[in-house]
Amino acid sequence: MEHSSCESSHSKYFPRPSKGMQIPKDSSMSLGEQTTFQNNSLLTAHCTCNMSTLIWMSTREKDVKAHQALSFDYDWTYTTDYSGSVAIDDTATAGTAGAEPAWEHTSEGMDRSMLMARDPILFWDEIPLYESELDDNGVSQLRVKVRVMPRCWYVLLRFFLRVDKVLVKLRETRIFCPFSDNTTVGPIIKEIRYSEGTFEELSAAGAPPDGAAYENADSAAMALQAVAPIGVKHLRAEKLVMKEKAVLLQTVLADS
Repeated sequence: MEHSSCESSHSKYFPRPSKGMQIPKDSSMSLGEQTTFQNNSLLTAHCTCNMSTLIWMSTREKDVKAHQALSFDYDWTYTTDYSGSVAIDDTATAGTAGAEPAWEHTSEGMDRSMLMARDPILFWDEIPLYESELDDNGVSQLRVKVRVMPRCWYVLLRFFLRVDKVLVKLRETRIFCPFSDNTTVGPIIKEIRYSEGTFEELSAAGAPPDGAAYENADSAAMALQAVAPIGVKHLRAEKLVMKEKAVLLQTVLADS
């Protein structure tokens, strides 16, 4: 079983939710009540908010004190809102001296017909940035895909989270750049999209229940797309522009 290096360092001090909780020995619960208790305990253990983590930790307070364990408040699902970084090589690009790249809101979109065209793929790669199985409670991963074709290039940065029996989450950043001709490139468009939902919510909207449909990021994306705009929490399009450093500083100060 493989886990990310960052997960291993945290696991030493901060225990994860387990697959269930034991029924107290002196419990007088009926079988149905025990089943409900176990299911509710599992849901609490899987919940990704900080409050649920504190609740779960409170049930292990004696164990934590007995072992003198250190506790850290962090997101054990490793959710990220990272959407990429841009750097300009002044030695390779003319006319960029004194300017910095910046993203601006735009109504322009990516030319998806160009992406779907059967053009030859000149270069393609997929790079895993990190991945964790959340101690067999699901999967959390961040991957980037790159594709270059004769008329454009395309990057997909995708964070995928599945907490078994609880929720699924996708945070996708797409960057697209067409080649207008042999010498003109652009514009460079970035689209950021967050989609998520509990399996109960998605199933009620017509999506498949928890199972094979959410086995990986690609199949989960199809399931979430089928019920959109339900589950879409954030959608934003931006265009890359070059700004003078003084103008860029003013923009940053205004945004803050």
